[in-house]
Amino acid sequence: MVNFAHRPILFMYLQVSLLLNFLPQAVLSQSNNLFTDIEAFNSKQIERFNRLINAETTIALRTVSINSSLLDNSDSVILNLFPSATFTVQRSEIDWRGPNKFIWHGEAHDKPSSIMFSVCENSITGTFIIGRDLFRVIPLGDALHAVVHLDQSKRKVCTTESQVGVAASKQIELTPELGSVSLANTSSSAQPDVIKVLMVYTPQARSQAGSEQNILNEIQLAEAAANQSYDLDDTDPTNDIPLELDVVYATEINYTETSEREAFTSKCEELGTCVITNKLKALKQLQDPDDGIMDDVHDLRGIHAADVVVLVTSNILDVSGEAFEIGASTEDAFCIIEWDKLADPGGWSLPHEVGHLQGLRHENDLN
Repeated sequence: MVNFAHRPILFMYLQVSLLLNFLPQAVLSQSNNLFTDIEAFNSKQIERFNRLINAETTIALRTVSINSSLLDNSDSVILNLFPSATFTVQRSEIDWRGPNKFIWHGEAHDKPSSIMFSVCENSITGTFIIGRDLFRVIPLGDALHAVVHLDQSKRKVCTTESQVGVAASKQIELTPELGSVSLANTSSSAQPDVIKVLMVYTPQARSQAGSEQNILNEIQLAEAAANQSYDLDDTDPTNDIPLELDVVYATEINYTETSEREAFTSKCEELGTCVITNKLKALKQLQDPDDGIMDDVHDLRGIHAADVVVLVTSNILDVSGEAFEIGASTEDAFCIIEWDKLADPGGWSLPHEVGHLQGLRHENDLN
């Protein structure tokens, strides 16, 4: 017989039992959330936050802390980007680059996706394509990060094609031990051609990124994202683009940025008539080895046997990036890219500008 006098105690017991049964699952789900909202700002963080929130490409933004231990300790995480954009993500690979430096690759369970984090000491940055949506994680400093939903239709464009003029027919002349780049690699066992890249960034770019560690981490992510963009088919390597970018060195240079453009005359002997282009002044200064501006970059290029040089700037340009030439010679294999466009999902400015130097245009009919 049930003693109804003890019914309240029985009900309390049942409620506690049910709570204990469901609590571990709830706690586990919450503990696997990668992001936690945080809104404490210092002056530097506010400056970076305002730049992001006012960017034309920003659809939505939230500020978070990141449970970084999940990235190297868990096979599955909850990528809680926004209330309407939360995904269970399975880790597919960790590419270790050194102590406390790695690239984290993953895929969402229920959508076609490419999810990539780059971790460099205490800096974390990320780039995600999930379905048709594009997202970034950008460090704001002192363990605060911005999760940004991007509208790529409003991103700055590349103006290389409109500024370069007539295309040359030659490709980058790679260092002798590498040979020339070929896009006809059809062997599943063939090794990709490697393009060695020297990255030099301005003090303004480093300041805008927040720290030296942050901008070096952005470069690390850009290299990984570029190489992933060449990997077109996980099941059949013969469908991949047989290229690999290798950032052989990255460093800050003493240069005060300018967004000015100036007329530049070239190809007079080659074409029998001069081509006048309206190049970024910084790009011409980068390319010229004897103008007294950034000349030490050419010494660094020789020391590290780099095929291509990339100047990384702050957000002062009227473009996302620009290459010095379409179909560049060794003397012309230079380009310029804004720091936060290096690994932009859907834009991929690093392989984009290197592609111009290799001879590729926006429109195939013009090649």
